[in-house]
Amino acid sequence: MQFSNSREELAFLNQVPVERVLSIDLDDGQNPICYIGYDSLTQDIEFVLSFRSESNEEDLNLIFWQDRIVFDTGRSVFFVSYELELKASLELTTPLIGFHLVSDNELLILEEAFMRVVNKNGLVLKSESFDLVTRTTFEKNRLVLQTESGQRTLYLDPPA
Repeated sequence: MQFSNSREELAFLNQVPVERVLSIDLDDGQNPICYIGYDSLTQDIEFVLSFRSESNEEDLNLIFWQDRIVFDTGRSVFFVSYELELKASLELTTPLIGFHLVSDNELLILEEAFMRVVNKNGLVLKSESFDLVTRTTFEKNRLVLQTESGQRTLYLDPPA
């Protein structure tokens, strides 16, 4: 949920009937954003993640990965436990394209000109830079990137 100003966000957070709220205090932007986790049966609010971004909500990414919530703010990627403890964060080098689960233990973070494979604690296992990506495809354990200077193939470890 994106708010038009901080007053709206604060009013919402003060009315939320839940104790599990994590506010990540960043000076990363003017757009106050809250991700709200609901119980799928009761529609009760289970948790709220609150942060600021220069990006609009629809341009950001979030993935649930084992016991982690991984999301970006447009400038950083955060790894948060289901207990809403901040476990790790990584600054983005270039704008984020998206996330892809390589295996149960590895997550690909693909940016426009950089990629990282990380574990659930945010530890970088593999990284590589390249020219600006214009298109991506997956073929088994290979990530095929069409870049401004040609095609690049990155080999990811096969799922265990």
